Amino acid sequence: MKRLASGAALTVLALAASSAVYAQETTAAVRGSVTGEGGAPVAGAAVTILHTPSGTRSTTVSGSNGTYDARGLRVGGPYEITVQAPGLESKKITDVYLTLADTQRVDVDLAANAVDAVVVTASVGGNDILVSQNIRGDGGISIAGSNPRTNRLVIDGVAAQDPYGLETGGLPTARGPISLDAVEQFSISSVPTDVENGSFTGGALNIVLRSGGNDFHGSAFINYLNEGLVGKKVGNTRIAQQISQKNYGGFLSGPIWKDTLFFAGSYEKYETQSTTNTGPVGAGFANSFANNLTQAKIDEVVGIYNSGYASDFAAGSILRTTPVLDEKYSAKIDWNINDQHRASLSYRRAESAFTSRANLGTFTAALDSQWYDATYLDEGTTLEINSDWTDRLSTTVRATYRDWVKGQMPKSGQNYSDVTICTAPTADAAPTNSSITTCATGNSSVRFGPDQF
Repeated sequence: MKRLASGAALTVLALAASSAVYAQETTAAVRGSVTGEGGAPVAGAAVTILHTPSGTRSTTVSGSNGTYDARGLRVGGPYEITVQAPGLESKKITDVYLTLADTQRVDVDLAANAVDAVVVTASVGGNDILVSQNIRGDGGISIAGSNPRTNRLVIDGVAAQDPYGLETGGLPTARGPISLDAVEQFSISSVPTDVENGSFTGGALNIVLRSGGNDFHGSAFINYLNEGLVGKKVGNTRIAQQISQKNYGGFLSGPIWKDTLFFAGSYEKYETQSTTNTGPVGAGFANSFANNLTQAKIDEVVGIYNSGYASDFAAGSILRTTPVLDEKYSAKIDWNINDQHRASLSYRRAESAFTSRANLGTFTAALDSQWYDATYLDEGTTLEINSDWTDRLSTTVRATYRDWVKGQMPKSGQNYSDVTICTAPTADAAPTNSSITTCATGNSSVRFGPDQF
């Protein structure tokens, strides 16, 4: 069993006028310039930035050169930006949307003949899904051609990739650490060089979980598949299908205390059966064991073991299917302490479990006592406080915790030996002297008991 427990990591970021982008950011920013008659900069203009869904408010003042800068803002929107200055008309800009780890520039002209409101509408490009997107089959994410194992995945400031770099897709669980319904925004950086990035050589994928607002929002989904919805043959071989696949979940968010305290939560569960592709000759598997190894021959070997050895250990069988389970959920609380301070607490948990068919192959009938259960558990918690201390100084204080556990346990326990039985007569194909646990080349074997490795 492998375990990674990251204790509380404390990060303090002081952000003044710098426009640097950090891969671990969980917020967005807006900046711009305020001008008056003739394009002259307006100093001392009051800028109010309102996140309309939640009532989250941030205020700042333009500097001597007319520029303003607000950071630590919630991603998404829409936002309303109101600018007021003595002797000039006030202006409100609506429908402003902010992007994770990015700074949106919004310039404001307070000239007397300026219009009262400007609507900013964003557009998003798309990809033709009928054109090949070079999609991988292992669930991994390749950034700029990098191996998925070399990427860094961060969710609400907590690392979420496979910490040892051993999993094929680079993810901490079989189907990813978070439900897509829980994602507010994500950003991708190709081989970033910022000093805040580390422990990876590929790309950085940064994800922020959805937050609640003053209105309730919810969604639910379900996908279902059974043997009546798939084909009956592989090539010319008719397959005895035992398929049941269910994927369901939902998301809910809303207010606890209007304009002040909000919640958001998601849940997703995936259940299916993994099919064994190789089995006894004539038993309806997609592939058959070599040397006419039938179920009758396997039963004969198991029968000799059961009658000739005093043991309570069950040798097992070739199971047609084994269960696959993936479950994940998340929760997030946002608190508008006041106009200068905002806090959030998020938690996520993901679990996966499936069976690894150790040693099963064309020449080896490895019974299920050889197989092992593979389990994954990934948890992450983030407490973050964003504060505006002055018009030129804002801070982010973040404490994080992560726990990742990978388990490998033989399905029948570890209290027995690894047994290999050659099915050919010993006079014809005896084990070699160099390896008494290996049958002669080209001959089949039956194996049971915990895999020695």
